[in-house]
Amino acid sequence: MQSLVQNTTEKPGDTLFLHVYKGEQPNQFTYYEDDGDTFDYEKGDFYKRLIKYEGNQLVLQKPEGKRTSQFSILSLVLHGFPSSPKAKAEKMAWLNAISRFDPQAGASETDSCAVQRINLKNENSKIVVDL
Repeated sequence: MQSLVQNTTEKPGDTLFLHVYKGEQPNQFTYYEDDGDTFDYEKGDFYKRLIKYEGNQLVLQKPEGKRTSQFSILSLVLHGFPSSPKAKAEKMAWLNAISRFDPQAGASETDSCAVQRINLKNENSKIVVDL
């Protein structure tokens, strides 16, 4: 996930939010970025990274392509994991206020969940996080 943008000309900020849910099955995902406008990806101007979850480890493989990610920070949002001294515990609201006058704007227990967050620098190398 990225910060809210109103149109494709806006920049989403410097943080990419990766939501990781505790599970028993290994899983993987390929994250991809390009400029979104040209065919330069055909010349290798892209950023692609394999992300693997297995056991108690999250592995972000070394990125492929010539492009640097637009996100300098990776914020791992951990759902269902035991407490860790590496992570900051917090509540995450599923619903946000539309405006400051929104009568439904509070984060009730049913509208939020407990998560842990780990912020990392998005380095251009392999990243291994023990969960």
